Amino acid sequence: MRRGKARPGELLLAVEDEHLGPRLASGPMPEQNEPRLRNEVTMAQQIDDLKVLLRQKKLFILKPPMLKYFATLGVLAGCALAGVVWSLWQIQQGTVRVGWIGLFFSAVVLLLVAYPRNWRVDRLISLIIDDHWIYLVNGPKNQALGIRRDQLVAFNKQRMPGHDGAILGFSLDLHLGAEELFQLQQQLGARQESWFEVGDQIYRIGFTCNWHGRKKLIREIGRLLEGGDDKLDELKLALSN
Repeated sequence: MRRGKARPGELLLAVEDEHLGPRLASGPMPEQNEPRLRNEVTMAQQIDDLKVLLRQKKLFILKPPMLKYFATLGVLAGCALAGVVWSLWQIQQGTVRVGWIGLFFSAVVLLLVAYPRNWRVDRLISLIIDDHWIYLVNGPKNQALGIRRDQLVAFNKQRMPGHDGAILGFSLDLHLGAEELFQLQQQLGARQESWFEVGDQIYRIGFTCNWHGRKKLIREIGRLLEGGDDKLDELKLALSN
């Protein structure tokens, strides 16, 4: 077994955002309605605009549940706003030092939560699956790399620590040629120390559960891998509940 510079169990795909993230069964090549390609020479698809890909109807998208995500941001914004009001009241009452400290931290949290980029759920997408392809996504860059589903070697259900300390819920072992590995590094910002070679041209890529319950997510993705195309709608329905 050969490995890159990464330590065993490290995240293989390092992107610029902590939600991979950093981020499935055999099937024939698609005939139409595919996203535009930047390079048609290799078998991998380089997607320069996620909107093109997301227009397809039959997709499984690993991203935070909308209700849970926005509810969490709303609670944080409410708490930060309450902190600002409380701090101003403390200053008015004469507790100046405590008031200014509270005002500073509450205002910083409020600004971070209110930043429009943080309300874009699409930037947290880490994985997309359709009838024929596995798409490894770099949400912050709005890019993805499509790997054919028949290049999947294994679906690993074990938890493992990522290189940035995040706990990865599952991982995929993919067979990648030299050009595909190069595209992975260039397109998604993967660094050499962050991918993990587990066999001859077989690379393990880890994903967080992205705000989903791990057991449910693993079970439903496993069903998709075994069942193929007809399980996509069932998977989306199960994860939405």
